[in-house]
Amino acid sequence: MCATSNQVEGTTGRDEFGLTGPSINMTYTPCGPGWHQTKVEAQSYRYVDSAGRFLWFGGTLYSGYEWVE
Repeated sequence: MCATSNQVEGTTGRDEFGLTGPSINMTYTPCGPGWHQTKVEAQSYRYVDSAGRFLWFGGTLYSGYEWVE
């Protein structure tokens, strides 16, 4: 792992472009030449009427690999 960020928490919503939420921009020095990819993990906690309670939703998403010099 070349870089990581602290957990970012905040509220979510919706605007004319779709879903919104907290974000972070990072600049880092890669580990060196090679194939690199980005990983993001996200979770939301929302009320589900059919369950009658709050439930967690989310998962992990990986970008495609990109060659970095």
